[in-house]
Amino acid sequence: MKNIFVTNYIDFDLDDAWQYAEKGGSILPITKGRINIFNVDNLIRKIKAKLVQMTTEDWLIISGNPVVSSLVCSLVAQRFGKINLLLWDARNRAYVPRKVSLKETMKEEEFDERNFNE
Repeated sequence: MKNIFVTNYIDFDLDDAWQYAEKGGSILPITKGRINIFNVDNLIRKIKAKLVQMTTEDWLIISGNPVVSSLVCSLVAQRFGKINLLLWDARNRAYVPRKVSLKETMKEEEFDERNFNE
Protein backbone atom coordinates (compact mmCIF):
# COMPACT_ATOMS: atom_id res chain seq x y z
CA MET A 1 0.00 0.00 0.00
CA LYS A 2 1.46 3.36 -1.05
CA ASN A 3 1.39 6.19 1.46
CA ILE A 4 2.30 9.83 1.09
CA PHE A 5 4.67 11.39 3.62
CA VAL A 6 4.82 15.17 4.09
CA THR A 7 8.07 16.66 5.41
CA ASN A 8 6.34 19.42 7.41
CA TYR A 9 2.56 19.67 7.35
CA ILE A 10 1.10 23.13 7.88
CA ASP A 11 -2.62 23.03 6.99
CA PHE A 12 -2.57 23.09 3.19
CA ASP A 13 -4.73 21.36 0.62
CA LEU A 14 -3.58 17.83 -0.24
CA ASP A 15 -6.70 16.76 -2.18
CA ASP A 16 -4.80 16.30 -5.47
CA ALA A 17 -2.15 14.15 -3.75
CA TRP A 18 -4.63 11.42 -2.78
CA GLN A 19 -4.57 9.96 -6.30
CA TYR A 20 -1.02 8.74 -5.61
CA ALA A 21 -1.94 6.84 -2.45
CA GLU A 22 -3.25 3.35 -2.98
CA LYS A 23 -6.58 2.31 -1.53
CA GLY A 24 -6.12 2.12 2.21
CA GLY A 25 -3.07 4.39 2.03
CA SER A 26 -2.64 7.49 4.12
CA ILE A 27 -1.11 10.93 4.09
CA LEU A 28 1.35 10.97 6.97
CA PRO A 29 3.04 14.12 8.27
CA ILE A 30 6.65 13.58 9.33
CA THR A 31 6.57 16.85 11.31
CA LYS A 32 3.84 19.41 11.94
CA GLY A 33 3.88 23.15 12.46
CA ARG A 34 6.82 24.97 14.01
CA ILE A 35 9.95 22.90 14.50
CA ASN A 36 13.10 23.57 16.54
CA ILE A 37 15.68 23.27 13.76
CA PHE A 38 18.59 24.05 16.09
CA ASN A 39 18.34 20.79 18.03
CA VAL A 40 19.31 18.71 15.00
CA ASP A 41 20.03 15.45 16.85
CA ASN A 42 16.55 15.44 18.40
CA LEU A 43 15.00 16.42 15.07
CA ILE A 44 16.74 13.51 13.30
CA ARG A 45 15.44 11.09 15.96
CA LYS A 46 11.88 12.35 15.45
CA ILE A 47 12.17 12.10 11.67
CA LYS A 48 13.61 8.58 11.81
CA ALA A 49 10.77 7.48 14.10
CA LYS A 50 8.26 8.52 11.40
CA LEU A 51 10.28 7.14 8.47
CA VAL A 52 10.26 3.63 9.99
CA GLN A 53 6.80 3.31 8.40
CA MET A 54 8.01 4.34 4.93
CA THR A 55 8.52 1.80 2.12
CA THR A 56 10.39 2.11 -1.18
CA GLU A 57 7.10 2.70 -3.01
CA ASP A 58 5.81 5.56 -0.85
CA TRP A 59 5.72 9.18 -1.99
CA LEU A 60 7.23 12.28 -0.37
CA ILE A 61 5.87 15.83 -0.48
CA ILE A 62 8.46 18.45 0.41
CA SER A 63 7.02 21.36 2.35
CA GLY A 64 7.90 23.68 5.19
CA ASN A 65 11.32 24.36 6.64
CA PRO A 66 14.27 23.60 4.32
CA VAL A 67 16.29 22.09 7.19
CA VAL A 68 13.56 19.53 7.85
CA SER A 69 13.15 18.84 4.12
CA SER A 70 16.91 18.39 3.66
CA LEU A 71 17.18 15.98 6.58
CA VAL A 72 14.18 13.93 5.43
CA CYS A 73 15.47 13.68 1.84
CA SER A 74 18.93 12.70 3.07
CA LEU A 75 17.56 9.98 5.33
CA VAL A 76 15.20 8.60 2.67
CA ALA A 77 18.01 8.56 0.08
CA GLN A 78 20.35 6.88 2.53
CA ARG A 79 17.78 4.21 3.35
CA PHE A 80 16.36 3.45 -0.10
CA GLY A 81 18.81 4.90 -2.64
CA LYS A 82 15.91 6.76 -4.25
CA ILE A 83 13.20 9.30 -3.47
CA ASN A 84 9.67 9.29 -4.92
CA LEU A 85 8.68 12.95 -4.95
CA LEU A 86 5.33 14.61 -5.49
CA LEU A 87 6.19 18.12 -6.68
CA TRP A 88 3.59 20.88 -6.57
CA ASP A 89 2.97 22.50 -9.97
CA ALA A 90 1.44 25.85 -8.99
CA ARG A 91 0.50 26.76 -12.56
CA ASN A 92 -1.60 23.63 -13.06
CA ARG A 93 -2.52 23.31 -9.38
CA ALA A 94 -1.58 19.64 -9.30
CA TYR A 95 1.09 17.31 -7.96
CA VAL A 96 3.56 15.88 -10.46
CA PRO A 97 5.30 12.59 -9.61
CA ARG A 98 9.08 12.37 -10.00
CA LYS A 99 11.24 9.38 -9.09
CA VAL A 100 14.84 10.25 -8.33
CA SER A 101 17.37 7.40 -8.24
CA LEU A 102 20.45 8.05 -6.15
CA LYS A 103 22.00 4.59 -6.28
CA GLU A 104 24.82 5.79 -8.49
CA THR A 105 27.15 7.62 -6.15
CA MET A 106 29.59 10.18 -7.41
CA LYS A 107 33.28 9.64 -6.98
CA GLU A 108 35.18 12.33 -5.10
CA GLU A 109 36.86 13.60 -8.28
CA GLU A 110 33.42 14.20 -9.81
CA PHE A 111 32.86 16.88 -7.18
CA ASP A 112 35.60 18.96 -8.76
CA GLU A 113 34.34 22.55 -8.98
CA ARG A 114 34.76 22.52 -12.77
CA ASN A 115 31.94 19.97 -13.03
CA PHE A 116 29.54 22.39 -11.34
CA ASN A 117 30.39 25.41 -13.49
CA GLU A 118 29.29 24.03 -16.85
